[in-house]
Amino acid sequence: MSDNLSGPGTPITGAMASATAAGLSYLLGFVTGIIFLVSEKRDPLVRFSAAQSVLLSVASIAVWIAFSIVAGFLVAIRLWFLLFPLGAIIRLALFGVWLWVMIRAFQGRRVALPLIGDMAQRLAGG
Repeated sequence: MSDNLSGPGTPITGAMASATAAGLSYLLGFVTGIIFLVSEKRDPLVRFSAAQSVLLSVASIAVWIAFSIVAGFLVAIRLWFLLFPLGAIIRLALFGVWLWVMIRAFQGRRVALPLIGDMAQRLAGG
C-alpha cells in the first residue's frame, strides 16, 4: 500500500508547496512559526518565514508592553481619551503588517521586515 503522507523526519514541504508552508507559518504567529521552523530543515523560504513569524510575534508583544507603559503615563496626566485611538492605530498597523507578509509568503515572495528581517535570516540559518 502506498500513501503520500509525510513520515517522521520528512520535510513539511514534501507534503505541501513551499509558498503554502511559508504563508501558513504566519497564520498563528509564534505557534506556527516555531512548528515550521523546527520541522522544516531545507526550504529557505519556509525557514525564513517561520523565523520572521516568531520574531514578529515577539515584536508585537514588545509593542503592547510599551503601549501599556505609555497608557499608564497618559492616564496619570489625564490624557486617557487618547488611549482608544492610539491603541486602534497600533492594532491596525500590526494587523496590516502581519497580513501583508503572510500574503507575500503565500505568493512565494520573501519580505524582510525592517529590524527583524536580518535577525530572521540569521535564525533561519542563512
